[in-house]
Amino acid sequence: MNADRPQAYTIPGVDSISVDLTTPLHLAAVGDKAVDLDFDGGRLSSDAGLVLLKAPDEQLGFTRALAAVLNDPRDPRRVDFTPHDLLRQRVLQIAAGYEDANDSNTLRHDPVFKLLLDRLPETGPPLASQPTISRFENRVSRTELYRLALVFLDQFVASYDRPPQLIVLDFDDTEDPRPWRAGAGPVRWLLWWLLFPAAARV
Repeated sequence: MNADRPQAYTIPGVDSISVDLTTPLHLAAVGDKAVDLDFDGGRLSSDAGLVLLKAPDEQLGFTRALAAVLNDPRDPRRVDFTPHDLLRQRVLQIAAGYEDANDSNTLRHDPVFKLLLDRLPETGPPLASQPTISRFENRVSRTELYRLALVFLDQFVASYDRPPQLIVLDFDDTEDPRPWRAGAGPVRWLLWWLLFPAAARV
């Protein structure tokens, strides 16, 4: 930008419009802390849109139902993150476009991600790191994948006032001999294994 001629970068009739951004938007509280969304700067995150996903997930109990079918072989005395915590973190990362688990090392400190996992944005402890997320993903068995698929199916059927008499799911089950090629990570194959058994069951 040319600092000597800022008028060259303004839009007549638009940039002069007065917009009141002083009134904060009040969100659901975390613990005993009020959560307000405002526009005065401070510690920023580019993923604030994720806050819209928390209330529907809690209302449906979707990630909690998914986490409930996962076996957790870890020693409870050494667990910092429950399966539900790890699943929610991973789902939110994918929803925000962070498919690669390596992003966890940065996002574990992101104030919005911490807020959505019921941690205080500034002073709350960080979320799970990439090694923790990767171990969580890789220990899911085929049996658990099938159980996860049934949760997806149950949630889908529950979205109707009455269970439908017929559900038609049309999938292309063409085998890909290069499952780990660039751009097709484990998340894609996890979703495939989640959905295909459900289609076969129906």
